[in-house]
Amino acid sequence: MAYTENFNLMELPSGAVDWSAAYNDLVAKLEAGRTIKLTAAVPLAKGDLVYINSSGKAAKADGDIDRAIAVWQSTSTAADAEGYAQVDGTMTVGSWTAGQWIYCSAGGALTATANGPKIGIAKSSTVICLLIHAGLPQEAHIADAVTAHAITDPADSPADADALREDLVNNTIPSIESALNALGTKINSVLTVMENLKLTAAT
Repeated sequence: MAYTENFNLMELPSGAVDWSAAYNDLVAKLEAGRTIKLTAAVPLAKGDLVYINSSGKAAKADGDIDRAIAVWQSTSTAADAEGYAQVDGTMTVGSWTAGQWIYCSAGGALTATANGPKIGIAKSSTVICLLIHAGLPQEAHIADAVTAHAITDPADSPADADALREDLVNNTIPSIESALNALGTKINSVLTVMENLKLTAAT
């Protein structure tokens, strides 16, 4: 029997067809969710979080949590063997509490411990609804803002109002302007990152 490449749906053969078997196979796979046929880069087990590496293979998302795009659907799969990764729908795997958010652990496994992007939510004690998305890329670190700025105090007991004004204009106000400019620069750095990630409009 022939099957489609990724969704693994039965292709009807010529001649006699067991229509009930074909139909049941179709609806069961549609009900479960979308799959992608991939070659395993490393040994994988059902429930492992995977991403597609530069060789086009399914690699385990250990240390690459933000890159997880699917949950391995096939049972234990050897390296360089083919299997299926599921990107949406529901999957019976693990043990959970209904309503519990599911995440990707640092080891590339499903976990209820908050860690990186949400992978899905528990529908029951054994079934999860997959809500996987391609994680946002991690931007370069923005240097922490300076939390202390030296504001120059005006001199005590100025000779007159003109002297006080000159002191404020030449010393105190410039130091305040410098602190505000530094804050503006930091805010613009954060806004640029948000715009690059499409979290806010550029204009």
